[in-house]
Amino acid sequence: RSTPLTMACTTDDEDGNVVCELQRPMFGLFRLDWGKDGIEFNLPHGKMIELLVETGFVIDGLVEIQVPADATTRYPYITAEWASQWPFEEVWKVHKPL
Repeated sequence: RSTPLTMACTTDDEDGNVVCELQRPMFGLFRLDWGKDGIEFNLPHGKMIELLVETGFVIDGLVEIQVPADATTRYPYITAEWASQWPFEEVWKVHKPL
């Protein structure tokens, strides 16, 4: 999933580029309406932990993906340089006990 930081740094214009400046607050981050591109739901880490625990999941880990600085990207809205400094995507490792 995209990280909360990615969502906080995504511009509201039609390009929706990820920039180095915060574009919206982290507190209250939840539902992002991208117009014709759809709606995305994204929780800050504290709220995601709260949701997972309240619904019976055990959190085994969180991997924040860092790409090499010289990587290339197929995404027009984010640079490899940005994603080498801050996590663009993340993987939550969770399970529900038997």
